[in-house]
Amino acid sequence: MVAILALRFPAKMNLLILLIFAGLRAAIATDITFRNHSCVPTGFSNVCFLDRISYNPHDQRVIHRFPANLTHVRLGGEVVKFRDFKIQHFDTKLYGMMGKPRTLEVINLWVRTIQLPRTVQHANFRRNILDQFEVEPGEDAPLVTYLHLGKNWLSNIANLSVLVNLEVLLLQNNHIEHFDHSTMQNLTKLRHLDLTHNFLTQFSTQVFPKSLTYLSLNSNEIKLLNYDGLYFPPLLTLNLERNDLPSIDASALILAMPKLKMVRFAGNPIDPSEFRLAVQQFRKHNVSVNGEADEVACLYKEEVVEGVCVKLAPQRKVIREILLSLVVVLVAIAMVVTVWWVFVTINKKC
Repeated sequence: MVAILALRFPAKMNLLILLIFAGLRAAIATDITFRNHSCVPTGFSNVCFLDRISYNPHDQRVIHRFPANLTHVRLGGEVVKFRDFKIQHFDTKLYGMMGKPRTLEVINLWVRTIQLPRTVQHANFRRNILDQFEVEPGEDAPLVTYLHLGKNWLSNIANLSVLVNLEVLLLQNNHIEHFDHSTMQNLTKLRHLDLTHNFLTQFSTQVFPKSLTYLSLNSNEIKLLNYDGLYFPPLLTLNLERNDLPSIDASALILAMPKLKMVRFAGNPIDPSEFRLAVQQFRKHNVSVNGEADEVACLYKEEVVEGVCVKLAPQRKVIREILLSLVVVLVAIAMVVTVWWVFVTINKKC
């Protein structure tokens, strides 16, 4: 069509027509480029918080072009209109379209798979439905130092082993039952590790790196501590609340963690007398054992000992259940006797 118009009009007019058509094509291309995402105004030119985006890694037609020099990009948030976000898979292709920001957040969007870029430094993928996590292929060490994978569906975390620069790792509320000791063997810079609300049964130096200063294993399924395998020189805070520990050796823990300042072990089925001795030993070494909310946070079948919630030990629960059963039997006998006495009394009057 452009060729036909060029034959009918002078050279200057032809040039004008070509410019118009070029402008139209550019406008169409721009519309295709920008139509599937938009940034919320933040007042910072290097920050982009998205209120909508559509991305399919297998769709070759759509190319997102974000503002240049972005250092922080966030997809989603605490309150999300899911119709505005169509993204189930986050990969390095989309990350490249964003300009490879140092800080990346993908929050509460029902994303199922993540390919962690090697150049991102701060990554937050909490509150999704991640069941698959992998790292971008390459030879350079990944730069990420902070990684939040909490509240997902992860059970396999073996791919974390290459994140040698990691300092903070949050994995609470997942489906992790166990992992090989090699998973964290090379994470020598890791300081903060949160594994609250998982299904772990192990706690030893062979599993977790010695560099930790904070470790939370709250609400797991740990039944035994192998004190011979514990040695965490810089550890300051240890949370073992609400596991299945029947006892705790305070002296051994203090020896294994000489810098320990705070320990939490409420909600375990420890005998109260043994629990008191452990608390006294910790306090003697200036180790905090309870917080302000402990006494009001006791769950069902827990009691307060030294200001800390202690789960009733199994043997004590059996005794209590036997006593309750005896009470029920006695009440039943009393009711039968009462009914019999009333029946006999009525018959005598007749």
